[in-house]
Amino acid sequence: MSLPPLNFTPREAAAVAVALSRSEHVLFKKDARSALQKIMAAMPERALDEARTTAEKVRLLVPPVPDPDTEIAEAIWRAVRGNHVLRIHYIDVGGVETVREVEPQHVVVGPNGSYLTAWCHLRGDDRVFRMDRITEAERSPRPTRPRPAPEPVVDGHETKLPASALRPENLLPNSEIGLSRTTETVGSARRPGG
Repeated sequence: MSLPPLNFTPREAAAVAVALSRSEHVLFKKDARSALQKIMAAMPERALDEARTTAEKVRLLVPPVPDPDTEIAEAIWRAVRGNHVLRIHYIDVGGVETVREVEPQHVVVGPNGSYLTAWCHLRGDDRVFRMDRITEAERSPRPTRPRPAPEPVVDGHETKLPASALRPENLLPNSEIGLSRTTETVGSARRPGG
């Protein structure tokens, strides 16, 4: 089954460009640029010109935030995605370095930096670690133990997962964006061949 081509209006393309331009985090920068290039490549030239004109009229206030080391950020991400224990060297706000084993739960990307939320074996509790203060990160082959991961408060802000971003039917009513997830439009849930 092939999908019909995606047709973005110039304003939709500009909105995506603005949103992706805020994805300057080391974990997502390359993928955000790649996604935007694919959208631009699929647009007719006239619509692309209009989208560029629209995007040029938008300015973002993006405060500088400390970026974590790229290799450390990737090691953290692999541990989060793979549900593996992570051994980290962490420097706290007072400059004291500790070595800890943690069970990663989430990566939090916020206006003041990036954080790792994890169950800390040293403290026996959930903790939030600024990723730019992690000087070493090594993924263990040991899996994390199943435990509820609370929605932490970071820098005074509640965190939330952008799960709805991958479920557009949860964002807008179907009639506004032309989505319908009924059997008539999607087809049977059974895959070919049984």
